[in-house]
Amino acid sequence: QQQQQQQLATRNEMMEVLRTLTSGDKRTVHGSVFQAHICALSQTEAVQEIMEALKVAQAFSSVASWSYAYRVSKNALPEQAAAQSTVEGTGDGFDEGCGTKILGVLRRFALHGILLLVCRWQNHGVSPGLELFGTELYGIVTERAKALISSLQQAINTGASQLRAENPPGQHTLSAPAPRNFDFTFLPPLPEPHVPLKYGPNHFLSRTAMNRPANLPHRLSAGDVNLWMANDEILRNLPESELWALRFFRQPDDRVERVLRAVALLRGHEMSSLATTPAARWGQHRDAVKSPTFRT
Repeated sequence: QQQQQQQLATRNEMMEVLRTLTSGDKRTVHGSVFQAHICALSQTEAVQEIMEALKVAQAFSSVASWSYAYRVSKNALPEQAAAQSTVEGTGDGFDEGCGTKILGVLRRFALHGILLLVCRWQNHGVSPGLELFGTELYGIVTERAKALISSLQQAINTGASQLRAENPPGQHTLSAPAPRNFDFTFLPPLPEPHVPLKYGPNHFLSRTAMNRPANLPHRLSAGDVNLWMANDEILRNLPESELWALRFFRQPDDRVERVLRAVALLRGHEMSSLATTPAARWGQHRDAVKSPTFRT
């Protein structure tokens, strides 16, 4: 009775394993067809019955050889010795050494509780794979096994990404934050820039006209800081009507053109040197004046 119960449990395990069977793409090499299959496995006793069930299945009735390997964690097999961390097994069929190659694939991917199989169809008769392909057989079998595992991993990752993208039940979609305006008027005003002068504040000439900036002038930093701030303030407060008047000039005075060119260069607007005629040069200056960042 105990033996019957064990056989029944093994048969049930075989049926559960066959429900998880997943097949990969077929590959034709020199008239033979290779295909990999994978399924879950928790009991090693079911391997032989699984192989017998596959061999008599109508879809695989003409398969010439089956090679397989499995790895099962000892947690799934309590009757195994405690010293064994993983139970492994292989089968070659007519393709000697292919089971070991498939087992290497399982080890490389660190898979447990898996039965990985590769079957081979042959046009005529049944011949050992090494006689037909030589050592190339091992590369074909390994490639089919890797391709199947990689495609399954990719499908799992894609499904997980789609689940994360979808909204779980009962939760609302998080919308993008709306723009917010912050009031910084409570901050103290920025200090005026310090202009290094020739004489210090305690010198008797500090309040005279001779007390000029020490580096006469700051040629590489836009000259006198106070003058630069005053000019910038004038430019910021320039009325829009004045800018419109400049835009409608057909040919302004040379001094106006030189001033606009200097302002444009300071504002970062490059002027092309290809324009040779006055009309072309003035067109470039008008484009600079139209820029929304001309006064900022």
